Amino acid sequence: MKKLGQKEHQAHYLNLLNILDATVAIPEVQVNDVKIRDSAIPVDLVLDIGNSRSCGILIEEHRDDNKGLSQLYQLQLRDLSQPQKRL
Repeated sequence: MKKLGQKEHQAHYLNLLNILDATVAIPEVQVNDVKIRDSAIPVDLVLDIGNSRSCGILIEEHRDDNKGLSQLYQLQLRDLSQPQKRL
């Protein structure tokens, strides 16, 4: 019983985690390791800020790829106050 009493705080913590898991939608968190890639990819940001509309383009520089702007995709915007939500 003495050893169980020493681990009581851990039991309470595990119970709390189980209750949170059952009642709260906890978003999935992904941690990226910087060692995944050999080196960072250089990126340029082009902003066109107008009176009523604005546009931003991110351009990655791939040294081995000569396809230019043929590989395009639209970026998803995020509200940084709630980064787990997608707009």
